[in-house]
Amino acid sequence: MKIREISEKDYPFILNLASETSVLQISPVRHGVNPDSVREKYLFEMKEVLNFIKVLADYKFLIASGSHDEPLGYLLLDTANNELVTGIPQAWIFDISVKEHCSESAVRAELLRKAEEISRGKGLRHIALRVPSTDEKSIKFFISSGYEIERKKFYKKIKEGEERKNETDGFIIRPSKTDDLPFMIKLIKENLENLISPLRNYSHEEIEKCREHFCDELDHKLKTGHMVSFVAEEEKNLLGFFLVAYHEDHLTGQGEVYVNNIIVEKSYMGKWVSNRLGKKIEEYARFRGISILSADIVMSNRRSLMFTTRYFRYEPEQVGLLKSL
Repeated sequence: MKIREISEKDYPFILNLASETSVLQISPVRHGVNPDSVREKYLFEMKEVLNFIKVLADYKFLIASGSHDEPLGYLLLDTANNELVTGIPQAWIFDISVKEHCSESAVRAELLRKAEEISRGKGLRHIALRVPSTDEKSIKFFISSGYEIERKKFYKKIKEGEERKNETDGFIIRPSKTDDLPFMIKLIKENLENLISPLRNYSHEEIEKCREHFCDELDHKLKTGHMVSFVAEEEKNLLGFFLVAYHEDHLTGQGEVYVNNIIVEKSYMGKWVSNRLGKKIEEYARFRGISILSADIVMSNRRSLMFTTRYFRYEPEQVGLLKSL
């Protein structure tokens, strides 16, 4: 078997295989998905990549080929991807697909080995990807290849008629104001370790730098409207807040409210502040005419995992896998 970079003669193979495998990436928990639309969207994006791959210096498109240079599978790698929370560069596998008759062979393993070799050569410390949480076969393959489950992405469909009654007792929840930003930044800095996976083994200096990076990004996104925040307040005391943003799912194109964070002062934990903030997110989504919520949580943040699944009934949709290089 040979692993090489693609040439134009491989384009028909790549598009045919992508047509077959793209719909396998759809999570079965996501409702109302048209497989034909997903395939069409995916092929359009793949064609765009192929059109510009020669000038995309940080992208590598690898082909595994057998005897007579017959293509068996491909892997699309980005070596200039930034980690979700810290912004620290990592390698990211967008897609790894092989012919059906090769799925049990060493094709994926060889493609993965080459992608990791390239990533190390770029000086990167981590390589990551996502797969549907129900794809147990792929998850087992990556774990056997040295990857660990770092995070999960969760999905919730808000059902019609599920709207909750307004709760007016105690604290209020209102849109954040500029004056609230110091409070929000303080809580983020105090809780940042809950957002960063310990699997990455970042140094103290890197985490401290990340605190500033994350808060600078927050300030910018709130001012430009790329992120929305509400705060919980009781008699002018701020108790906690949430951050959300509008996203379109990469695969399906469905619009969703992405829950970036719910953070509460330690002294108010266990007093239903997180619960009320979570309910307010659903109310905000309904107001925007959006019925899908999503959230991304590291596996080490057990409290958030329990809160998300048990109280608000989000379903795991994708598994984020990570390997240290």
